[in-house]
This record gives sequence, C-alpha cells and structure tokens, in this order.
Amino acid sequence: MFSYPLAPDTELRLFEPRHAKEQFALIDGNREHLGHWAGWLADCRSADDRQASITRMLGELAESGAFPAGIWYHGALAGMICLNPIHRGCTSLGYWLGEAYQGKGLITQGCRALINHAFANLGAHRIEIGTALENARSQAVAQRLGFTPEGIRREMYPLNGRHIDVRVYSLLTREWQVEPVVLFRRPLDNDTELRLMQLYNIDELTRLIEANQEHLSRWFPWASQTREERLDYIKSALKSFAEGKGLLAGIWHQGELAGAIDMMHISYQIRKVELGYWLGERFQGKGLITRGCRALIDYAFDTLDLNRIEISARADNTRSRAVAERLGFTLEGTFRQTRRVGDGYGDGVLYSLLKDEWKR
Repeated sequence: MFSYPLAPDTELRLFEPRHAKEQFALIDGNREHLGHWAGWLADCRSADDRQASITRMLGELAESGAFPAGIWYHGALAGMICLNPIHRGCTSLGYWLGEAYQGKGLITQGCRALINHAFANLGAHRIEIGTALENARSQAVAQRLGFTPEGIRREMYPLNGRHIDVRVYSLLTREWQVEPVVLFRRPLDNDTELRLMQLYNIDELTRLIEANQEHLSRWFPWASQTREERLDYIKSALKSFAEGKGLLAGIWHQGELAGAIDMMHISYQIRKVELGYWLGERFQGKGLITRGCRALIDYAFDTLDLNRIEISARADNTRSRAVAERLGFTLEGTFRQTRRVGDGYGDGVLYSLLKDEWKR
C-alpha cells in the first residue's frame, strides 16, 4: 500500500503481515547464500514464522518509529532493510539481499532513504551498522555511505554454532547532508497523496484539528481530545496496522495535512472493513476524501481480498453521506440514536459496498 521510489525500477515498500509468504519464498530460495551471515535463519521455518516476525518488527512503529522495509526490484521482492528501535537518539540498520540481486546498489539506495528518514523525521543522532568481519559486501555498503569504522565487538553474534566478531560502523547526523524524505506514501494525483500516519506527524495533526475545532466538533466527539490522547490513537492505529487489522492514513494536499481516512476493524473471517474520514474545512470541495477512499477501496478488495466495506455517518451529515453515495455505496438503513450529538443523541446511517459491485 505504502511505498517510496528509489529508482524507476526499484522501490521500498513498508512490509505488512500479508507479505510473509513472499518474504519466506525469497529466504527459502537463498538459504545457502544467507546462511553465511544470517544467524536468524534457523528460526525461519515457515511463512507463519515470517508473519510473526513482520508483526513484531512493525509493532515498533508505535513505540519508536522503527520498521521493516522490503526492496522490490522490477516488481519482485529482492531483500530487506530494517530500521531498528531508536533509543536516546541512537539506532541501527540491518539488511540482506537475495543473491541474484547483488551488485545493483539496491541496499545502498535503500539505506540512504532510511538514513534521511531517521535523521530528518525521527530525531536520530547516531546510526550504527554492524557486520561480520568476513562480510566484505556488507562492509562496502557502510563505507559507501560514509560510515566510520569504530572497532570490533568480540564474539558478539551467534552464527552456525559459534560466536563471530562484528565490525561496528557509525554515522552521526552532523556527518550527513540530511534531505527531507517522506516514507511511505500512496500518490493520488500530482498534488495529493495518502501517507501512513506516524508518531512524528502528531504536531501537524494537532495543528489541523485545533484550527478546525468548531468545524469538527459538530460531527466528531474526539475533536476535543488532548495531544496525548491523539498520540495514543496513532499508536493504537499503528498497532492495528502491524497486526493487519487496519490503518490510519493522512491525506496530504500540496504538502499540507488536510484530513485522514481510517480503515478500522478488518475482519478476515467475514471479510469486511469499516471506513471513517474527516477533512479540514478549507480543504473541502476538492474531492480529496473521495479519491483517498477510492484508493483504499481498491486496496481492501484487490490486495486484502475483502468482500464488504461499511461507512457509517450522522444522518444529518450531508457531506459525509455524499462521499459514500458518490462511491456507489448502498444505504442500508437509518439507526435511531446511535450517534452522540453534544449532550444528546442523533440518528446514524449505514452504507455498504460489496466487492462485485465495485468491480462492475
């Protein structure tokens, strides 16, 4: 869903639990090659193992901003780069590549993007790369990126029944020409894109909500939440994303955060999901929500193979209802006093869209 282009034929994609089978197939086909350096290979016995690993690593998005990213080359998964948890401004990079994809600069390109992200967006001060002493290719990546060799940690890493020495490289923020970067996004047009809402977006989100307090409070009780409550909501949404149960996407228009769309309560048992959305007042009338919802509907039906999408709204929220109707949703009914309105209650409406209706 969310990616970052590295070259016309190469992109970083944020790993999701659904990528587990593809990742396991690449690892399983490169066991001999990876076995020279990857101590974790013994724990990789099935796609289920990889799904658990992806979910665990993605869970760090909600705590420190760390994440696993895949490198896709000509549409095929080629390898992986991990930005590890950030603690007191320090983090590290780990990476591996399928043998057939070596010598193309893929890891170097991907690491460069993650370094910019760590320094520019996450406030990192120091990044480390640790490599086995004999792993010349991995060391060459660190050297090309301008990392400084600092020393050798003796018998630090278990590998194939022994403990190997690890050479440590470091890069400080003052040693890097930081370039602003946005990982990860889904363009909608030249001016508009969806981005996964992350912890570092909290100030921009707070400014937008507070600038639209009167407008949003009319429809949404959460508009009066504190900054800390909004931060907790982003964390909760990121945990749902890590588990494959939902995602919170911000809509950026001409470089500004304009609103958000929330995919909530994904159920693979009955194959359905719910959509919720809101927009800053001055961004209305541009079709931003409709375009954003259209991209997420395609993702829900084509990628996640869901069958039903629901949208619920206040009965008197004509703008919100108009979005559902433009997208071809069917009104299923009006439900009495299901929505909180000030100190009282108002009626709600429920719309639905089925996969075969969208395809038609």
